[in-house]
Amino acid sequence: MHIYLDESGNLGYSDKSSKYFLIALLVTKNHKSIDNCIKRIRQRKLKKKFKEIPELKFNNSDEIIKKLILKCIANREANIYYILLDKRKVSNKSATTKTEFYTYLNGFLISQILEEKENIELIVDKSLTREKREEFNKYIKDKIIDKLKSKVNIRVEHKDSKEDKCIQAVDFVAGAIFSKYEFNKDIYYNIIQSRIKQEVIFREE
Repeated sequence: MHIYLDESGNLGYSDKSSKYFLIALLVTKNHKSIDNCIKRIRQRKLKKKFKEIPELKFNNSDEIIKKLILKCIANREANIYYILLDKRKVSNKSATTKTEFYTYLNGFLISQILEEKENIELIVDKSLTREKREEFNKYIKDKIIDKLKSKVNIRVEHKDSKEDKCIQAVDFVAGAIFSKYEFNKDIYYNIIQSRIKQEVIFREE
């Protein structure tokens, strides 16, 4: 099983920070079909002057490209899970340990969806430092093993999104869901809604 992870928003609490922070997972057993969504749209729908762009991203794409990619993902055998943090309902005490809090949210979300004992490959955009990546990997593995109560085969990879089209795909998924909450714009969310299997709204106890 392949799990692709991306986030939208930020964990800051300044006047310019987002109201929400979102982590989305795109889960599939056939990652090549997701990969082909990005490939086909790059080849057939992008204007020639844009074909050299190293990667497709939700925030930099026009409405047509966004809809095409999301419709393609919605027609594939893939499930979507996400955790939403409404920062207005969570104190900013976590802002001092953003990396740890980010890792905790990821582990919490992933542990909620795993029920089968199978091989798991988690692919994350390569953004953390080497030290933080190692901490992230250990925490995620420990969290999943604790959830499944048995030894599982899990591999965590941190890849450059320019080189992995499925990471680009989950960027569109995260962007679509984030737009619904942050900007009250659900036109993109509605396209993939049928693929959303679980949402987790994170609140402080």
